[in-house]
Amino acid sequence: SDKINLSNNTTTESIDAMIEASGNNVFVTWWERNETANDPVMRISNDNGLTFRPILSLANNGTIEG
Repeated sequence: SDKINLSNNTTTESIDAMIEASGNNVFVTWWERNETANDPVMRISNDNGLTFRPILSLANNGTIEG
């Protein structure tokens, strides 16, 4: 298949990508890194990777307390 640019971000470096799939669902995570940020992000597809939902930030929800 053709490559898909999931980050579309020119101000950060996208690194350490991981891909998982289950049924029709594809989950892609990676880190957006620059001089001031190091943020984990994710995009999800529900149609075998043909299209992806918007980027989800995995670090901006605060601290999880136990």
